[in-house]
Amino acid sequence: MKLFDSAAHPTITGKWGFNKRIRGQVSSFKKLDKQMKKTNFFKACAIGLHSYEKYNHKKFIKECNKFKGLIPIAGFNPKQSSKRIIKEINLIKSLGFKGIKLHPRISNFTLEHPKLDCVLEAAEKNNLVVMLCCYVGSGYNEYAAKDFLISLVNLFKKRKKLKTILLHGGCQRLLDFSEFVKLRPKNFLLDLSMTIMRYQGSSVDLDIKYLFKKLDQRICIGSDFPEYSLEEVKKRFLKLAIGINEKKKKNIAFNNLNKFFYK
Repeated sequence: MKLFDSAAHPTITGKWGFNKRIRGQVSSFKKLDKQMKKTNFFKACAIGLHSYEKYNHKKFIKECNKFKGLIPIAGFNPKQSSKRIIKEINLIKSLGFKGIKLHPRISNFTLEHPKLDCVLEAAEKNNLVVMLCCYVGSGYNEYAAKDFLISLVNLFKKRKKLKTILLHGGCQRLLDFSEFVKLRPKNFLLDLSMTIMRYQGSSVDLDIKYLFKKLDQRICIGSDFPEYSLEEVKKRFLKLAIGINEKKKKNIAFNNLNKFFYK
């Protein structure tokens, strides 16, 4: 079965230091490519993180272009002037990136940031996919002050054509986020990277199986590499997908993301 990784994080330096569990883990483009070839991941979103491990738009996409199947996603920080936002989005498009990654925790902003609408509008005009980190919970920066999902609804009210991937699917709030996606046009995907691995053995497993049956055309999976290997994510997906028909499996594993970026 073909697989498409929604969320991999190779870095310019090849280093990774977020999670104590894997601190010091290699996060190189070469290692990602090797894992892809071993596991039938034909494509992967290679996502840059703004200001992390010497991230630079030009250097990052240069590395991406060395490896077949990598979809370059630019790291982006909305905390700048509207003029600079538009200029940078135009540069990202011209370099050949397919989307941008917004990471509230790393870039230290909330969904109420006044420049976010400018970012989304510029991305929409340039036909760039927006990938938004939805790793939510109390204690993460200012998230606890406002409900993330309500903020999300308000932020995207005006965006009718912008393709958006909700990374990590809201974690333990997966079903809540799935209801948001259900009610939207088909320009939203609910991503299960990290969540599919982090909550093994919990009630979230049942939520994932339910969504595999009921929302197969709006879901994608990923590794969150190097947090998890592509091999263990593949095994986890196949285990949770037992009893799901082949068409639905293929949608979740590959087709949904492929259509999102290439249709």
